[in-house]
Amino acid sequence: MKRIKVVFVLAILLILGACSKDDSISEWIRVANMTERPVEFSIVSDSDQINKLNKITGGLKWEYGKMGDANDSNYQFWLERKGEVLRITNFELWINEDSPSAVIADYIQFKVATISGDDLKQLIQILDSGHSGNEER
Repeated sequence: MKRIKVVFVLAILLILGACSKDDSISEWIRVANMTERPVEFSIVSDSDQINKLNKITGGLKWEYGKMGDANDSNYQFWLERKGEVLRITNFELWINEDSPSAVIADYIQFKVATISGDDLKQLIQILDSGHSGNEER
């Protein structure tokens, strides 16, 4: 009879553990789509997407330059980590409607870069791939 109780308790714990929220996410990209009114926020939490975004931004030719007007940007996005108050990275993206390029600003490093081609397409795809960003982390 004791074995049945132990097995029953273990089964309940296993079921509860499988149904609990996944808190293993330690970092995520929060995205503000500034072209929508009201502004739409989303979260990219897939580690492969975050690594791809970091590879794209890390491969750009950054230089010190004039930062754009935040009111005109298409996207704002930043990396957050669990347990940290400050943003790890902080970017804004201005897409040039007249050509297949964009300007990206890094507000942590105070640098700007031009992005175009496949890198720009992949970056926009990553930024648009997030899920609703209204839940608390």
